[in-house]
Amino acid sequence: MKTEPVKLKFARLALAGLYAAGAVFNLTYTRSNPSMLLGWADTSLIPLQADLIRTLIAPNGAAFAVTVAAYELVTAGLLAAGPASARAGHVLAAAFNVVAAPLWIVQVPLNGGLAVIHALLYRAASSTVEQAPARREPRPGAGGGKIRSR
Repeated sequence: MKTEPVKLKFARLALAGLYAAGAVFNLTYTRSNPSMLLGWADTSLIPLQADLIRTLIAPNGAAFAVTVAAYELVTAGLLAAGPASARAGHVLAAAFNVVAAPLWIVQVPLNGGLAVIHALLYRAASSTVEQAPARREPRPGAGGGKIRSR
């Protein structure tokens, strides 16, 4: 059984903490202040994006905050559970960060950076998870026949 390097475990748990803290923030602050999401529209450099935020996201800010918090809690749980489940957490988080980056153009470097970090940690975690042993086929003439009585 391979053991997880301390630095990799620290990085995995630190990211789990980051996502858990994000969930707490979204459930406490963003859900109760959905008008803050209008700030995304104000900083948007893309008119279509600003319209999407003003017409779809901001009016449903509380639901948006709960949905994002649910994603963050699932990701935090996967990352904290161990190296095997962390791989699924890294895939989920990297995909979310790539999709979410355009929602707030100012945050593209952060989301892009997080996506790269998750991709690198996924790769590192893949080498620490014990692979199931390959099934060995019996060699010809190595037994496996009927048991004979004397």
